[in-house]
Amino acid sequence: MATIKPANIAAKLARRVALRVNRAHVLSRRKVLFKSARRRGKFFYRWKTRKDNDVRHTHKALEGKTFNMYTGAAVNNKYPQFKHPGDDFNCRCGFTWL
Repeated sequence: MATIKPANIAAKLARRVALRVNRAHVLSRRKVLFKSARRRGKFFYRWKTRKDNDVRHTHKALEGKTFNMYTGAAVNNKYPQFKHPGDDFNCRCGFTWL
């Protein structure tokens, strides 16, 4: 059995907090982008992937498709949640306003 050291626990906590902080930055940035787009009369975007081997098959299927900023896309049939590019864990997708 491995011994639990305070330094290891602290490192794990720091990583978790950093992940939450980074995620908060991503979400707040998108909120600002969406508000700005709404003011300019833009309500639709085109999904963009990185087009490499690491792109999820569910996201690859969304490449180039158009979505409404209010509804997003159903990216997973098992858990059909409406999402925007970057919402999924470690998602690197982006979008272009139309």
